[in-house]
Amino acid sequence: MDDAAWAQLVDSGLLTTDEMLAARQRAETVGGAIDTAVLEQRALDSDDRRRLKQLLATRCDWPVASNALVNAPDHTALSLLPRDLAEQHGLLAMAISAQHLTIASSGCDAGVLGEIAFAIGRTPQVQFAFEAEIATALNQHLDVPLPERIERLITTGPGYLGDANAASRLIDLSDAPASSRELPPAARSGERRAPLNPDGMPAASITASGRMRVITVSAPDDATLPDMPIFRPGDSVERSAIYDQGAILDAVSRVLGDAATEADLDLISGAGAAGLDALMPLFPGPLRVDRFTVDPRKVKAFGPVIEAVSKCGPRAGTRLVALLDDLSPEVRYCALAGLLGLRTSADLSRVAERLFDPDATVRRIAVAVVEKHRHTSRFSLVVDAVRHRLLSEATGERRAALQVAGVLCLSEVCGDICGLLEGDMGIATVAHTALVQICHQDFGASVWQWRTWLDAHRNTPRVEWLLEGMGHEMQAIRAAAARELERMTYQSYGFSAVAPLPQRTAAIDRWRMWWMRTGRAKFGQR
Repeated sequence: MDDAAWAQLVDSGLLTTDEMLAARQRAETVGGAIDTAVLEQRALDSDDRRRLKQLLATRCDWPVASNALVNAPDHTALSLLPRDLAEQHGLLAMAISAQHLTIASSGCDAGVLGEIAFAIGRTPQVQFAFEAEIATALNQHLDVPLPERIERLITTGPGYLGDANAASRLIDLSDAPASSRELPPAARSGERRAPLNPDGMPAASITASGRMRVITVSAPDDATLPDMPIFRPGDSVERSAIYDQGAILDAVSRVLGDAATEADLDLISGAGAAGLDALMPLFPGPLRVDRFTVDPRKVKAFGPVIEAVSKCGPRAGTRLVALLDDLSPEVRYCALAGLLGLRTSADLSRVAERLFDPDATVRRIAVAVVEKHRHTSRFSLVVDAVRHRLLSEATGERRAALQVAGVLCLSEVCGDICGLLEGDMGIATVAHTALVQICHQDFGASVWQWRTWLDAHRNTPRVEWLLEGMGHEMQAIRAAAARELERMTYQSYGFSAVAPLPQRTAAIDRWRMWWMRTGRAKFGQR
């Protein structure tokens, strides 16, 4: 927030000058939403809270979220927004329509909104709510733990002296109908729960295609494993035939029970086709994660069977790619999880198709897979798939392609996106968002300004695009550029998008020094 906005808090009588300076220092050093920093300094009555909310909403150019929607969000909307996005960015899904998802936020940038649109297949419509309101609602409806800072604000902050009704002073929950206070377990997680065995563990189930989908972490005593291939005289025998079939079956059994050792995995992978023949009928096996709530980029092990298949190398890649068209979104998701674990390259043309999958969880993990291959020659297959849809006559395909381009920051298709800024307003809006995500600039709907900037930066490394974006006048763009640069380089030089200009400039200078000394040699081609 700029100097004028902070001064407006004083001019409006919401804070004294000393309180404003303390709130600003708190926001710049700790982060979080501006409203939280303000409420930590002074207990505002209901009228002043409304004035603060309107002032901050105006700065974001968003409408103020209604108390009714914050208090009683639609259950379908809640389950549609991935939990990790809601928790990470402080977002509350409140209502849903055929084309839009209405969410409450205390401040998020175009990159986050583009990620949401890609994940849910709908355009997010953002309304403003206090950070504490959103956190309290997420805690009540989705069991998301209250951040420690918000909990302190509610229970011990100015004017909130730990009484039982403290939370209602920030978010009035008294009007919420009883039915909205708690979601059924399936709606909380977004996952359908399997029936339980007598020992309390999930049982196995059979997909519509007849494939066994084992989702238990221990194999029942009477479990059967597939017969191994029989080799007859004259058959072409690979080196896998020398492995003891019983040993392979024992190793697969331990994989299924999530008790396999490295020796078991080495035995299965070394057995080649025989090992895969034993594993694949059990795919995907027990999962260690909930695909509806986890960020696939942060998962090290999705499940024992998936992990074992991934260790089988290129031969496994062929089997996994064949599952990308499976009728079950869970199988498609797990096939991509297996490809994500492969050390060899996948068939990116087939994986790229899953960037447009009807299932949101499949789309998100497909992004993680293709990002692994961004700096390989085969990544051009992904760019071609996106460009093909950008040039399509179908509005839905163009919209989906724009969302993918924004999430993957595909600078290669910026020229094609510029051509979509004119014409259909719905497409033009999504095209503008994609360009902001990719370039970390904002020239509105001016095709000439976008093309001029792109022509000037055509041969500039992406790191320099990001460094320029970190100096942008808009806080949201600065924050998105810094986030991408830190994720790309695993470096951090103390840049904060909300810090005063002199501090931001000094941090950018440190980044530029790194770029000149060592960064260009490593990232100059990206």
